[in-house]
Formats: sequence, structure tokens, C-alpha cells
Amino acid sequence: MGGLFSKKKVVWVPDSEKLEDLCADPDSWQAQTSFRGFKMCNDAIILTKAMAKCKTCGNLDLSYCGLGDKEAIEIAKALSANFNGNKTEGDPKQGTYKKINLANNSIHREGIEAICKALTPPPKTLFSLEEIDFSNNYAGPEGAKAIAQMMSMNRVLRSVSVRWNNIGNRGMLDLIAAMRPHHRDGKLDIRYNQFDFDNDVEEWGDLIPICKKALGADNVDGDDEGVIVGWSEMGIADMDD
Repeated sequence: MGGLFSKKKVVWVPDSEKLEDLCADPDSWQAQTSFRGFKMCNDAIILTKAMAKCKTCGNLDLSYCGLGDKEAIEIAKALSANFNGNKTEGDPKQGTYKKINLANNSIHREGIEAICKALTPPPKTLFSLEEIDFSNNYAGPEGAKAIAQMMSMNRVLRSVSVRWNNIGNRGMLDLIAAMRPHHRDGKLDIRYNQFDFDNDVEEWGDLIPICKKALGADNVDGDDEGVIVGWSEMGIADMDD
């Protein structure tokens, strides 16, 4: 349920590690680059300028960075520049980032919408993104809708996590419906949100049995419930539009 029950722990970053130094030469970033624990409330512009230029990093960890909507909007601009500005001859996919971790920040609907817009490829275009983690933010139903729209346009995307985001029934339905176009072998983690199987189920239509199978009618917060893997086997791809 967003930040209500999932307290964000403090992540310690050594004083010797300076954001300015790490961002001075983005082409020196490793394939897996972590900024985990850096508090960027006033320094996000330093990061985003480097993100836009980087051509070496595939796995970017921005968890526990104190990011809000203002910072997320700047990150979205950097992602748009990266994915639209990096094309490799012989590779149909654009961009360098394959995995982005934005978990445990304070990003609300506005910031998530901006990021999802940046991660939505134009028609007949493939972006390199394979995994994204929005866990423990504040997406809500509207943020989940933006994530769903982004999912439906990304044929390469294989893993999405929206744990602890208070997405509710409406957000869950949007996300599950977004699976149908392309994502037949991927993973969607929607654990620890607010779902109610007793209210408004008449609006769910054909999604009712799929939602119950995915989440478990009695325990939607368990370790094994709420993670959908290989959703083509659940009949989603065969449902009527």
C-alpha cells in the first residue's frame, strides 16, 4: 500500500563517494551502475545530464535516492534522450538501458507518467528496456494506467514490478489487460497493493478468473501470490479485446 506499511530504510553512502565525481564521465560507467542511496533531491540534474549521454550502462540502479516527481521528470528527459539518440547499426533496438530500478523513492502519478511517456517507443520502433522496477512508490491507479500504456507499446519489456504502490483494482485491471499485445513470457509483480474481490467485480468481466488465479482470492499479500509469470498460459492472450 505505497509507503503506508513499507517504510523506506536508510541506505548509507560513504562520504568519499561524490555524485559529481561519478557523473563527470558517463562513458566510464560500468555495464551495471548503481546510485543506490544517493539523496538527489537537489542534485538530480547532475545525474540526468550524465544519463542522457551515457552509452555504456545497461543496468541502472536509482533505488533509495529520495527521488520525487520533480526529479522523475528530469530523469524522463534523460531517458528520452538516451533511447531516441542511441542507435546501433545492425541492432533493431534503440537505447542503452536494459534494466532500470526506481524502487523505494517518492514518485507519484505525475513523475511516473513522465517516465512512462519517455519509455514508450514510437510505432515500429523497439527500445532496449527489458526490466523496470517501480516498487514502493506512489503510483496509485492513474500511475498504474500510465505503466500499463507503456507496457502495451514495449515488445522487448519482460519484467515490471509495481509492489507497494496502492494501485487498487482499477490499476490491476489496466496492468493485466496491457499484457495481451506482446508480453507472453514475462513477469508482472503486483504484490502488496489494495485489491478487493468483493466490490465492483461486475465490471471486471472476463478478467475475474484471471485476476483470482493471479492473486489468490484469500491471500493477495503472500510471497507467492501476486506475481504473474508466463501470462500467456493464463488465457490472457486469447481473450477478446
